[in-house]
Amino acid sequence: MKRKGFPESVTIRAAQAKALVRDGTAERDEPLSKALMAHVYRLPDGRAIVRFGDGRCREYASHADLARWYAAADAGARRGFNWNTLLPMGASFPSVVPDLVEQLPVILGLSKGSSGSPVDLPRVEGAVRHVGRGAALTPGIFPALLAFVGEAIRMRVGGHWRCEDRGHGYEPYLLYEDGRECQVLRLYKQILEFDDRVSLLAFVEQEVASYGGSKRINDA
Repeated sequence: MKRKGFPESVTIRAAQAKALVRDGTAERDEPLSKALMAHVYRLPDGRAIVRFGDGRCREYASHADLARWYAAADAGARRGFNWNTLLPMGASFPSVVPDLVEQLPVILGLSKGSSGSPVDLPRVEGAVRHVGRGAALTPGIFPALLAFVGEAIRMRVGGHWRCEDRGHGYEPYLLYEDGRECQVLRLYKQILEFDDRVSLLAFVEQEVASYGGSKRINDA
């Protein structure tokens, strides 16, 4: 299916994806896999297979089109962007994280049963897909969403919120106990690029896995 602004692709079953990449001719695209936080394979005929962290799989008609689309989206996200316009609380972001997490269910119109804990991540993901990136990437939603997703990661691997001005406004991030950083702001690009296909669960699982954690959302 071709959607405006997206390369042509169709959903395929996991078994189909495995069959296409297991014959030894598929080439894994490491840079694009890292950028999309997914498993991206280039097939000999020019197609691409993408397997996301939550198990969803898509077949793209052209790997080249997928790569060009990502490059254009990445350039657009960087061009003249300042985080202060999206995160108006600036340097105080870490201190307001608890309030933002508490506000998110109300902002997204979720029921009172949604407490804002990591267990509710699938429901939040569904709400974000429903409202779309046009609403999700605004000062009214994104700060609370960033805090929620960041807390989902931090509650599983530890660490502390930090915020620094690195040339494009104040950027919140997680500082792990071993000194490594988790750039939770990559969530912005994930929503920008995947819109109603974004997987918050896959984003969290990828970050936890990169740190070395193994506890899954449903076990939290």
